[in-house]
Amino acid sequence: MPYNPSQSEQPANHTGSPHSRAPASEDDASQSVEATRVALSALTKRFDDVVAVDSIDLEVNPGELLVLLGPSGCGKTTTLRMIAGLEAISDGVVEIGGEDVTRTTPQERDVAMVFQSYALYPHKTVRENIEFPLKKLSLTDDEMAERVTETASLLDIDDLLGKQPSALSGGQRQRVAVGRALARQPSVLLMDEPLSNLDAKLAVTTRSELRDLQQRLGITTVYVTHDQEEAMSIADRIAVMNQGRIEQIGSPREVYQEPRSEFIATFLGDPSMNVFDADGPATPLRRTLTETAPTATARVGIRPEGGYLLGDDGPIGTPATAVTEAVQCTVTVVEPIGRAYEITLRAGDQQFVIRTRTRPEWVEADADVQVVFGQSEITFFDETGRRIEDG
Repeated sequence: MPYNPSQSEQPANHTGSPHSRAPASEDDASQSVEATRVALSALTKRFDDVVAVDSIDLEVNPGELLVLLGPSGCGKTTTLRMIAGLEAISDGVVEIGGEDVTRTTPQERDVAMVFQSYALYPHKTVRENIEFPLKKLSLTDDEMAERVTETASLLDIDDLLGKQPSALSGGQRQRVAVGRALARQPSVLLMDEPLSNLDAKLAVTTRSELRDLQQRLGITTVYVTHDQEEAMSIADRIAVMNQGRIEQIGSPREVYQEPRSEFIATFLGDPSMNVFDADGPATPLRRTLTETAPTATARVGIRPEGGYLLGDDGPIGTPATAVTEAVQCTVTVVEPIGRAYEITLRAGDQQFVIRTRTRPEWVEADADVQVVFGQSEITFFDETGRRIEDG
């Protein structure tokens, strides 16, 4: 699963919203930090008898890029719209900068939102699209022109100001949509699946640009996506949502390597974590589980990179810790994925996947091989699907 282990797990250094330049005193500094903190308390949204968002608590740190990640229908976009004031709140509180904005209008919240569709005015030029939200502010014509110029320069779209959206590529339209949001100089930026209309290659490039821009501005950002790779690549922290609730909040490394539930373990990762019944007759790790599994274990999970082919001289690769007993398997499929291989194996009636950087010539379809797993790579789940922390 791609994530950047060198990426800071702390929020980006906060430079303050463009409304508040360098503070002159410690008191001012406190106000500057507080100005972009977002806090949700018991936030709930009901549509008749359907609970779309179920009493969630969440704090977004100043200058942080927090991603709401989850499958379709989990409540992430509804949560974002409640922060923006675009969706009425059934229960709970939204605070921005320490101020309760639960019942205020979107215009009073000092937030800007970038939508999935970009929502650019087709009959207006890029300059006019960026200018449009500025007309509601108390700016002179010169100040407005300066804002547009600064924003265009920041996003490298200076040469597009005279063009209309129909003449732009998908990536350029996305930049204009971001520019229109940033030109208002909001204290909080909200982004709803902003890359979903781009092709895969352009999306990868654009998300890097967005992350770099967010870090340079230090603007507090809440970003919604269903794409786990996108989330892992850009987030300071990820809040994984499922059925209207937040199941886990943590750095990309934490939610990937230390999932708190079986849902998170299998949702994150491509391929996802291998999960076996702990007491099934065909469980590949029967002896290891008998010796090490906590009493309440119902299922066990192992990431593909936690499995190692066994050669004449031992495990191929470098397990971080001791390994399990050898499991006799049959190779089903070998898939090259750039610098590594994903190997699908079958042991009894259980099928699972391992990922390895080295493929010996004897590893081919229908070959019999042996596999071991790193002991520290095993995650234990109880019958409710919750991780057993002392496992």
